[in-house]
Amino acid sequence: EKLLLKVVDDQNGIAPFNVEGNLNLGMLYRRKGEAILEAERGGVEPKFSMDGAEHKGEIKNKEAYDMFAKSVVYVRRALAGDSNNISCYENLSAIYYLMNSLDVARLVSEQALIKYNEYNEALKKKLDENRITQEEYDRKAYVPKDLSAIYNTSGLIYLAEGEVSRGNLEFKKAVEADPTNVQAMLNVAGIAVNVQDYQLAYDLYNKVLELEPENVEAYLSKGVAVRGLSTPENDRLAEAEQIYRDIIKKHPDYPQAQFNLIVLYQE
Repeated sequence: EKLLLKVVDDQNGIAPFNVEGNLNLGMLYRRKGEAILEAERGGVEPKFSMDGAEHKGEIKNKEAYDMFAKSVVYVRRALAGDSNNISCYENLSAIYYLMNSLDVARLVSEQALIKYNEYNEALKKKLDENRITQEEYDRKAYVPKDLSAIYNTSGLIYLAEGEVSRGNLEFKKAVEADPTNVQAMLNVAGIAVNVQDYQLAYDLYNKVLELEPENVEAYLSKGVAVRGLSTPENDRLAEAEQIYRDIIKKHPDYPQAQFNLIVLYQE
């Protein structure tokens, strides 16, 4: 933070309107706000609810809200310097979502898609007119992966508004654009569990665990999917039990694993 402020500080900064400096400082304040909310939840990642109840009303933690507000200032300043910067739109949309400014978050997401197409079309025109080389075009053009995080935030906005089907479509777009987007995969899998599509959820949790073997949330949720797949003809409850016990062994105070083991024994 101190180093970035040396670059972009209003009064004494080396280059107050440096795009990357402002964007990085904005991202830093976003992360600070998220860390405050995570600490408030005891380090547990937020879970979306199918009716969007978690994101109704104003954010109650003023310290986190203030961090997000500072983040907006710097990301918007970066955007003023580079109106085609997709990373700026991605972060700005996510921050407004975290602040529960859902309408504004949606507008920013929609603007990102417009800018993505306009920028690539302008670049393609330069290529067709031989003003840039194919190598330059390939280096500068945006690719679908650049939109993955925006699709994911768009899905969260729909979910917060209670539009589960539309949210799910956005999450799936995010995964299609970037098959390594773990958060989007977890969101698709979470909805799959809620609608009892346990096989899809199981497959997605396995993919997440290939990318992040120590992802406790994904491993726990895989256990939930296994329990859902278990039938009298194909009893997989022992597999689910082993998953929960693995987590409890590594994380004795992880309440979600304890709870799911209780539910399994009850069943």
